[in-house]
Amino acid sequence: MNTIQLQPPKSCDYVDLKDFLVFARKDNDNFIYEVNKIKNGENTLSECEKVWNSLESKQLLRSQLILNCIEETKKEIESLNTPIITTTTNNNNNNNNNNNNNNNNNNNNNNNNNNNNNNNNKNNNIMENSIDQTEKRKLTNKLNMLNMELEVESILTAAAKKVFHKVCK
Repeated sequence: MNTIQLQPPKSCDYVDLKDFLVFARKDNDNFIYEVNKIKNGENTLSECEKVWNSLESKQLLRSQLILNCIEETKKEIESLNTPIITTTTNNNNNNNNNNNNNNNNNNNNNNNNNNNNNNNNKNNNIMENSIDQTEKRKLTNKLNMLNMELEVESILTAAAKKVFHKVCK
């Protein structure tokens, strides 16, 4: 049987990983075909082991890819949870402290500038927080999907083991 081998994705982009998993899980269908050939012919342990080892190595690869992506996604979520401490210096405040002899009009202008700067900083922080929350939500959804894919792998492995033990042991 000639099959095209799809290469595992180099990143943890969920769409690429899912495409790979869908294609790679067809090996389970091939496994059942191979086991049925053994069942209908000679039931030699070496043939069974060969078929099982092939399937198991492919399932381990898929599971490891999923686990790696789960770990990477968890790290990305943790990095969003870690606050980034930034310090800003307010030059207008420094100017106010250094120039005590300025008249009241200049001080009022500087205070207005400070208020505008503070409002701009608050608006920027709100936007950054909403972007972080959106990104965190996307990553959490991705993590849930990856955990589901890992569960699918364990179900497929259990089903294949059941068939294997029924035919080959």
